[in-house]
Amino acid sequence: VNTDSWQKGFLAITLITIVTLNLAMSLLQGGMGGLAAGFPSEYMNAMTQGQAIGGVILVW
Repeated sequence: VNTDSWQKGFLAITLITIVTLNLAMSLLQGGMGGLAAGFPSEYMNAMTQGQAIGGVILVW
């Protein structure tokens, strides 16, 4: 994509998109952590392990 004529606008759109996605993911993770906190500790452990495995799979 040739963005020479609107580099600053492209950068702004990209950064706003990244901030929006990270905000949504932090709310989702916080909500899931809050839900898991109401259950026995095994559920929080399973959620944390699932996030770790998901990160490993994503990088792999």
